[in-house]
Amino acid sequence: MTVFLEDIMRICYINPTFLIRRPVSELIDRLGDKDEIGLFVPKKLFKKVDDKWHNDSALRKAKIYPYSALSLPGNFEWPIPITPMFFINLFRVFLRYDVLHMWAYFYINSVFAVLAKLFFPGKRLIMSCDTFPGYSFSSGKLIDSLFFLYSKIFGWFVFSVPDKVHLYGKSMINYARKAGVKKKKIIVIPTGINLDKFKQAKDIRESLGISEDEFVIIYAGLMVPRKGIDVMLKAVRKMDVKLVLAGDGPKKKEYVDMAQRLKLDNVIFLGWRKDIPSLLKSADMLLLPSRGEGLPGIVMEAMASGLAVAASDVGCISDLIKDGENGFLCPVDDVDCFVRKIKKMAGDKEMCAELGKKGYEKIKEFSWEKLISEYKGMYV
Repeated sequence: MTVFLEDIMRICYINPTFLIRRPVSELIDRLGDKDEIGLFVPKKLFKKVDDKWHNDSALRKAKIYPYSALSLPGNFEWPIPITPMFFINLFRVFLRYDVLHMWAYFYINSVFAVLAKLFFPGKRLIMSCDTFPGYSFSSGKLIDSLFFLYSKIFGWFVFSVPDKVHLYGKSMINYARKAGVKKKKIIVIPTGINLDKFKQAKDIRESLGISEDEFVIIYAGLMVPRKGIDVMLKAVRKMDVKLVLAGDGPKKKEYVDMAQRLKLDNVIFLGWRKDIPSLLKSADMLLLPSRGEGLPGIVMEAMASGLAVAASDVGCISDLIKDGENGFLCPVDDVDCFVRKIKKMAGDKEMCAELGKKGYEKIKEFSWEKLISEYKGMYV
C-alpha cells in the first residue's frame, strides 16, 4: 500500500498522446492544492506541449515532463519518442512520484512505463483502458490482427505489472478479459464531468451564421474513421438541418472533400475549438455514430449541456444513454437508423428538449464531486 506523508499525494499522469486527455486534465484540476502533481507527455518536435481543448488547467497546475516524439501516418496517433529526454524524464517521474497513472496499453510510452515499474516495485502503477482495439471495436482486419497478436504475445506482461487496470464501465470488462486482463486486476470507475463548466456557456449561433429557427446538430472531437464522420455526412443528406463539426485530425480533408462530393451546403467544419460549452449551448442535439468508444467525454459534455444525444450503441455509451428515455442509440454504421432519430428530434423540438433534460438528470450521477474520492481510493 502506498503511504502519503501528511496526506499529500504525489501523482504523475502519463498521457500517451500529444493531445492531453480530458480525464487527465480534469483529475489534475480536482486533486488538492497541496498535492504534488506531474504530467509526462509527448510533444511534437520543435513544438510546445499541445495546449488545445482540455489541458489548460493541467499545464497550469502540474509540473510538465515533456519529450519530443514523431507520429506514424495513419488513422491513429502513435507518438514515438525520438530523444533521450523520454528516458530521462521517465526515470525522473518514477523516482519522484508515489503513484503513476497511465492511459492505454498499446503505446510505446505505455510499454516503457510498465517496464520502468519493474525497477521501481514500490511505486503504484495504474493503467486506465478506455478501449481495447480489435476487441471492443474494429479498425479493419489488418489492424485488428496486429492488436490480437500484440495482446497474445505481450498482454500477460503489460496487464500483469500494473497494480490495477482501470476501466470506465462494466461494459468493458468482457473485452478486458478477452485481451488478457486478470479479473483481480480490474477496477471500474467512470470518468467524471464538471457540471459547472457548462452552466455559464453562451449561445453563439449568430457568430456561426446560424439562425435561431434552424435545427443544429453538433459533433466535437477527432476527425478519424472511428468517430463515424462519414455516417454523419450521409445521414444529413437532403435534410433540413445544420451539421456543425468541431475538431481536426488526419482524415479531416477527406471528410471536407466528401461533403463537397455529396453537395452538402448544410455542413460547417470549424476546426479545433476551445469554446466547446458554447458550441454545445448553440446546438439542439449531439450526433456520435462512433465505431468504438470507452465512455465518451463529448456525450457527457452534451448531457451536461442539456442536449439530446443520438449515438452508436458501443463501449460504455449505454451506461449514459438509455434508448428512447434520455436519448437514442443505433447500431454501428446504421445510417438509416440515425436518419430516423434525427428526423424524429428535428420534427419534435419539445420531445428533443425533454430528452436533453432527462440526460442532464442522468449525468449528475457522474459529477467529479461524487467520483473523485473513488479515484483517490484507487491511488492508495
